Amino acid sequence: MSKRVKSKTTGRKARGRAASRSTAKSAPALPLSPALKSLSFPIVGIGASAGGLEAFMEMFKSLPPDTGLAFVLIQHLSPQHISMLSTFVQKATRMRVEEVKNGTRVEPNCIYVIPPNALLEIFHGVLHLSPMPDPHSGCMPVNTFFNSLARDQANLAIGIILSGTGSDGAHGLRDIKADGGITFVQEPESAKFDGMPRSAIAAATPDHVLSVEKISRELVNISRHPFAKKSFVFEEAAPTAGDDLILQKIFILVRSQTKIDFSTYKYPTINRRLRRRMVLHRVSSLAHYLKYLQENPKEVMALFEDLLINVTDFFRDAEAFDSLKARVFPSIMNGRAAGTPIRIWVPGCSTGEEVYSIAISLLEFLGENSARFPIQIYGTDICESAVRIARAGLYPDTASLKMSTDRLERFFRKEMGGYRIAKGVRDCCIFSLQDVTSQPPIIRLDLLSCRNLMIYLGNAVQKKLLDTFFYALNANGFLMLGAAESVGTAASLFSVVDKKYKIYTKKAAVTGTRPEPSPAPYHAPPSAAAVISPEASKLSPKKSSPVAEAERQVLDRFAPAWVLVDSTLDIVQFRGATAPYIEPARGQPTWNLMKMLHPSLWADIRMLIHSARKEGEASRKEGIKVKSGDTIHIVDVEVSPVSAAGMETHCLILFSEHRRDRTDSELHERVTKAGGVAGHVLTRENIALREELILSQKSLQAIIEDQNATNEELQSANEEVMSANEELQSTNEELETAKEELQSTNEELTTLNDELSSRNLELDHLSNDFLNLLSNASVSIVMVGLDLKIRRFTPMAEKLLKLIPADVGRSLSDINLGIKIDGLENKIAEVNRTLSTVELETQDQDGHWYSVRIRPYKTSDNKIDGAVLVFLNIDEMKTRIKLAKEVDVLSEGIIQTVRDPLVVLDESFRVERANHAFYDVFQVKSDETIGKIFFELGNRQWDIPELRNLIENVLPKKTEVKNYKVTHSFEKVGAKTLVLHARNLEWKGQKKLLILITLHDLTIRNP
Repeated sequence: MSKRVKSKTTGRKARGRAASRSTAKSAPALPLSPALKSLSFPIVGIGASAGGLEAFMEMFKSLPPDTGLAFVLIQHLSPQHISMLSTFVQKATRMRVEEVKNGTRVEPNCIYVIPPNALLEIFHGVLHLSPMPDPHSGCMPVNTFFNSLARDQANLAIGIILSGTGSDGAHGLRDIKADGGITFVQEPESAKFDGMPRSAIAAATPDHVLSVEKISRELVNISRHPFAKKSFVFEEAAPTAGDDLILQKIFILVRSQTKIDFSTYKYPTINRRLRRRMVLHRVSSLAHYLKYLQENPKEVMALFEDLLINVTDFFRDAEAFDSLKARVFPSIMNGRAAGTPIRIWVPGCSTGEEVYSIAISLLEFLGENSARFPIQIYGTDICESAVRIARAGLYPDTASLKMSTDRLERFFRKEMGGYRIAKGVRDCCIFSLQDVTSQPPIIRLDLLSCRNLMIYLGNAVQKKLLDTFFYALNANGFLMLGAAESVGTAASLFSVVDKKYKIYTKKAAVTGTRPEPSPAPYHAPPSAAAVISPEASKLSPKKSSPVAEAERQVLDRFAPAWVLVDSTLDIVQFRGATAPYIEPARGQPTWNLMKMLHPSLWADIRMLIHSARKEGEASRKEGIKVKSGDTIHIVDVEVSPVSAAGMETHCLILFSEHRRDRTDSELHERVTKAGGVAGHVLTRENIALREELILSQKSLQAIIEDQNATNEELQSANEEVMSANEELQSTNEELETAKEELQSTNEELTTLNDELSSRNLELDHLSNDFLNLLSNASVSIVMVGLDLKIRRFTPMAEKLLKLIPADVGRSLSDINLGIKIDGLENKIAEVNRTLSTVELETQDQDGHWYSVRIRPYKTSDNKIDGAVLVFLNIDEMKTRIKLAKEVDVLSEGIIQTVRDPLVVLDESFRVERANHAFYDVFQVKSDETIGKIFFELGNRQWDIPELRNLIENVLPKKTEVKNYKVTHSFEKVGAKTLVLHARNLEWKGQKKLLILITLHDLTIRNP
């Protein structure tokens, strides 16, 4: 069995594997507008901030003016300036555009624009303005309007989030979807600013994520759908016979894939969710939607998720949690010994917000004493994806709106993309899949919180759940329900603690195992009305004809009191005034005759029943004395066997007052038949004594026969017991052996547990180190599995690749990364296959250069389990290299155009570079010069001692040689007179020290 569909006040709750969670908010939870019955058009709320104007203009240029829809634009506007938004939007459409004034009634084919510095809400189809509160209050205009739109218009609400920064609108969009409305989000890639779209996608799981143009197209399609022309919130009537058959087939399809049965849900709940899906897929009839489900198995799961939509908040109805602190927690802790676990269960926990809210409230209440009491809070749900989110404990930024800064700092830690539950809170909570309507409950509970589940279920399932909750709670345990729920027919099981917030406590006087309805204790009615036991009530026909009523009155007035018992002496039916012969027993209510019978009647009635069963005919005894207070009643009792075809034999016991007016002749006749003396000799008292003696003899004889039969049964039973005793002795020896084995195993488990605890502590430290490393690393790193699904990424990677926390678990091939890498999947596959590192260079959308290094992801046992992608920003290096090349080209051009010979030496005096003039003047070639030691050129023609000494001192002493004149005979060119200049050069790019030598040839000037 499954559950949920969403409540307007306390939110949805999902049943543990089928349990509590609301998918569409319930009408009883919050009064809906009467105007809904007359509205015949949807209202579209559109939220945006930065970049929203362009998106508005594009949307309305694509929309025809006669869609029949009404549009309300909510944009973040400057409070200090007059808004020109309505003027700009009017240029893009032929629909009427107006800025909202307080009390404006919404009409179709019109566009309404929020004014600056105001909050906008809708009530009964009328727009209401209120001043914008303090910016630090956390009140957001888009969320505020969307929330009111969901409450007021339900399935006629449509929510759209367009371009903008921040997270405004995500929470409200979720409310619209929960109430049966339809939601859209602009594709982040097409948005000028993608903050709002990405937040809405992560928090609200919208129905469509499309470009603005495609959103316009879908709005036109929705406006033409028949269900968009009316509200179906109030369609409470049961389905027709044909629709009921189709519904059963839909339930079978859902159950075949999910093992969850929705057939016990109330029809309006299911109807709202089905029609929402039908509008989304433009299907006009239930039969066509069934066909669509049969042809599209994915839609079955989509319908299932829609019925189990996750809509909940931290501390929803905050006053209810204050009541827990004031009334429930003090009672739970009263007299509790240290070390005794506090056990709480939240069936239908959805994504876990309520579980964590209760845990936080309890930790706040306990304060420093929290370490003395283990806390075990169980959250169960049937939705695997919801339980997965609850276990992760990571929630978007919008989750912090209703929490104080102190709570955020104490019980959460900020991570990229949201807030994660602190370890101290997470360790208190246990999450699992469970169907509360079909699987065993969690027991020995101090508190059970099941808010807004049962209002969507049939009465039989509600009663079953309440019996289950009664069984699961400790004595005086507490039950908390939703605002629109109550214990109803189970009021005998629970007492009210807080009527406003629906908190109850288990009645300690009601005992027993897992309870079924117990019969009320018997009280003799003043009239001879019949009282029927639970078993007989199933068989007793209800008559209301005049003849039947006449029969009943005659029987009540003239028939003796009687009771019918079965073979186990359990009462099947009463009739007449059976008091004082039968009275309710003390303690737990029972229908057993012997426990309700007056003690003075035990022996006689047991004897009469035995006789009637044995002889198969009526057995009677007269004049039995029954003392009731100061009054003595004399009663005649007759027991007759009653048989019916196919049923066991019952006994009818009649009670009638003893007749004292019988004549002596009647007494004489009875005594004579018993073999006595003539009645006229005996006195009246002797006749009565003789009669009583005869009956006592019969009673004694019956008792003796019973005793003999009992002795035989006991003898047989004794032999069976002796045989069983031998088997038990053998079993006991086996148990002793098993006990020793269990003790040994327990020791091993204790050792293993200690080791695991140590390992867990070590893993916790490693996890903290790893998280700190990732969060503080200034490098973009992405880890993927063998299936290319993202496992983790650093904050730098989030910014560079435009990732969001919701991308964890998604394949790289499904994500539009901020950097384009051709054949990325093939390169990762190559890395995993060859165990090599692949390095490449690429550019982002802004033209910045990055070096991408792909390495295999190795586990601790050296297995390949994915890949690690590292993105290094080399844009600055690329720029420097380019600049260095340009400088190099420039310097080379300058060097080559100098007319005097020029040569550059490195630290080891090898020639790094020489110009054309050097080669021409000394008639040498490049390959004979570059890389050679300067003093060894041309048969060591430059190895002049004085010159060598000067040049060798240039670098170490940082000296400069100026106008050094040298005359030398050079090979190939003869004698030359040269003026030499030398100085050191520092090449920072290559971190080298160089020597620049210039030679001015004076030979030409002085022949």
